Amino acid sequence: MKDLLITSAQTEKRQLILCEELKEADVRYELFADSTENSEYPYSYGIAVKCGEQEARIADITEKYEYARELFERIMLYMAMPSELEYIAEDYLCEKYTV
Repeated sequence: MKDLLITSAQTEKRQLILCEELKEADVRYELFADSTENSEYPYSYGIAVKCGEQEARIADITEKYEYARELFERIMLYMAMPSELEYIAEDYLCEKYTV
């Protein structure tokens, strides 16, 4: 199986904020924060989905924790697989940032 790895520029410090597992589906969801050099928004949030040997990770999705948490919960609600992370994140960001 091919791993899907989606990243942007990563910073030196990363911390895991939330982690949820669906044991019956062998899926793990992670919400993480990377430190930034921006004093107004000190963190940039990302999400990872792992299922068996597959993993998708998108860093620097948003600087707003509320948006990252809402997206994280949506991904868990949909029981998203790694291959679906990019599409769900893209749709969510379009909802939030499109006028």
